[in-house]
Amino acid sequence: MPTMYSRESFNRQRDKAATVSSAAGRLTAGVAVTFGLGQLAIIRVLNGRIAKDKELAFELALFLAYAFMVGFLVWRMDRAVTAQRIRCPKCGKALKGSAEDTAGATGKCTYCRGQVIT
Repeated sequence: MPTMYSRESFNRQRDKAATVSSAAGRLTAGVAVTFGLGQLAIIRVLNGRIAKDKELAFELALFLAYAFMVGFLVWRMDRAVTAQRIRCPKCGKALKGSAEDTAGATGKCTYCRGQVIT
């Protein structure tokens, strides 16, 4: 279980999670846009060069590969950010969004009301 945070360590951990979120978000967005445009370019280049009966299957396969890749990157980003989030010393839940804001303002966990900040 995590230990209680001092105000300084709470703010450092909060900033660290925000930095990881920002970096992972930029990577995810960049890869998603690049591969999305690449997928469209491949479809456009191959338009008319593939038999009509196989065209839809090819486009569907490209889209599914793209969707899987983006889903994996989002999952990876979520895990990286969650690993850096502040956790309640009492219940161990990761505090995010308004729960993190409440802990920062009151020093208490939103879920179990345990003390987070000393």
